Amino acid sequence: MGRVIPNAGFVNPQYNFPPQSGKGVSGGFKVPPKMFDMPNKWKTGLLGGCCESPSLCLGVYCCPLCCLCKASGDLGESVFVPICVPLPLLSLRLKTRMLFRIKGSLCDDCLLATCCHPCTQLQMQNQLNQMIALE
Repeated sequence: MGRVIPNAGFVNPQYNFPPQSGKGVSGGFKVPPKMFDMPNKWKTGLLGGCCESPSLCLGVYCCPLCCLCKASGDLGESVFVPICVPLPLLSLRLKTRMLFRIKGSLCDDCLLATCCHPCTQLQMQNQLNQMIALE
């Protein structure tokens, strides 16, 4: 199955933020400054994944569900997540982005997971493989 990636700086926010005086935005709650700081980028581009790992590229195109199960296990989730969760690539990509603090948006993730599934899956799996190799 591979090794599970440890907590790579993922911020666990406190839910009881002190009210921000004089500011009525979002019910007066103040968000910690580092909570949504996403300074990192993907290790490989969206279209550059096949050159990084041809065997992984073949696996993603021939059996995407097997590769999603592996990615789910690498992220510390059940290997059954891709079978039981609707849009598993979207949820796993979001978790990968949050875990490694990669810049992006929910809209981008949704569009990529829906319209460019193999390239998106390959990019995510390359990211996970490189982070596991760094351990």
